[in-house]
Order: sequence, then structure tokens, then C-alpha cells
Amino acid sequence: EAVNGTFETFPTLHASNDDTFTDESVDGNQNATMVTESGTAAHVNGGSKSGKVTLNDTSGYITYNKTDYVVGRNYRALVAMRAGDSQSITAFQVFAAESIRGEDGTDGTAITPSTSFQAIGVDFVATATTMFINMKFTGTSGHFSFIDNFSIKEFGVASGWTDADQQLHIPQTAL
Repeated sequence: EAVNGTFETFPTLHASNDDTFTDESVDGNQNATMVTESGTAAHVNGGSKSGKVTLNDTSGYITYNKTDYVVGRNYRALVAMRAGDSQSITAFQVFAAESIRGEDGTDGTAITPSTSFQAIGVDFVATATTMFINMKFTGTSGHFSFIDNFSIKEFGVASGWTDADQQLHIPQTAL
């Protein structure tokens, strides 16, 4: 599970630490900045705050860093996203990769954002213990959008001879 994915408090920003977000303030190549936004109900997807992401070029990234994946296991990263009112954010896509801003791993479906929150994400198999969830925003420099309810969860059922922690259901015989 992601740390502070609801943005009710400002998330920790760092370029490589575990369970932190990366924006332009800690890595100048991200081309997007993120602040916590409290405001009208239209700007949040539950709770009272969201992450407001402003592009500083025609495309930019907000990245979530995680260093404790189990290689070979299945994960799902999800985020709710919407464009700001009267803002030109033309595309949004989520990637799971072994590098920051990487688009060479697993691609989520690209969307054309609207002013209503849409759930978007990526399913991936961990290929390393450290991986990055790269959220790519495309549009007009200076325009903004909102993200909320970011999460990463393990999913799927293990097969074959495995440890109990890999099984969703452990059959029990009746006595």
C-alpha cells in the first residue's frame, strides 16, 4: 500500500527514498510540480485534499518510489485523476518501470482526462525490489490537474508449492 496516497497531508518528496513521491522540486527533469490542494469537492475524490500537479513543460512526471517489492509477484498501482477546470491536460498514463520516468517497463492504458475523476493504473509483475510508478501528464505548460487515492496492492493467487502468505485462500477440511 502506498504511503499517504490520499494526500490528506503533504506527501514526502525525495528522488529515491522508499515510499516517497518525486516531482520537479527534487528532480529537475520531472517537469511537473505537486502540492496538496484543499478546496471544492470537485477537486478531491473522497477526503478533503488531493495532489495538484502543474506541468512545467508540455509533458511531465510525478513518480512514486518503492523499494520493497517481491520479485515475481503481481501488483496493481491505481490513481484517480482529473484535469483542472479550463486546463489543457491532453493525456495521462501510468507506467511501472525500474527507472524514474521510465516508460520501458509495463504500460497502463492512456486516457484523455476530463474534469471528472477517472481511475487509471497499471498491473505489473515486479522485476526488481526497487521500482517506480511513473505518472505521465501531457498538455500545456503551466496547466494543472489533480490526483487522489493513489495505491499499490499485491494481487493474484499463487500456484504450485508456495508459502501460506502467497495464498489468498487456504482450504480447510471439515472435522
